[in-house]
Amino acid sequence: MKYLNLPVSIGRDESMMRSTPAQIGVWFQLITYCHEQMNGGVIKCCHEWPDAMWQRIANTTASFIANESPLWHFSSMVLVIHHYDTKAEDAYRKKQEMGRIYVERRWRARHEKKIVEIPSSNYGNSGNPQKRNGAQVPHNQQPDR
Repeated sequence: MKYLNLPVSIGRDESMMRSTPAQIGVWFQLITYCHEQMNGGVIKCCHEWPDAMWQRIANTTASFIANESPLWHFSSMVLVIHHYDTKAEDAYRKKQEMGRIYVERRWRARHEKKIVEIPSSNYGNSGNPQKRNGAQVPHNQQPDR
């Protein structure tokens, strides 16, 4: 997703109030990463990531992430980011799917070959194999009139 839509009430949420400014900054980096990946606010198999990976994703270290926060927690081998809006992700995916269906239908309608019957009286045997008496020619190959 390209945009992050957070309710203002999150700023006054209890989990935010109990967090340090550093944790809030890392949480913001994590939630933007999750929005880009559209992963439901869950980062799988990240417990083995080296510091360099965490620095690229969240501008922090693995040891900082390992210390759980009111804004994220580990559940088995999965990092769960709190306040991730899965409803917004579902709506975005639904819009993507509807757009894909629309484009597919439009493309198919445009590119289907329509066969047009050319009357034999107009062209006769002109030497062109596509324009012989009663030949069928795709509509995009009709002669200029």
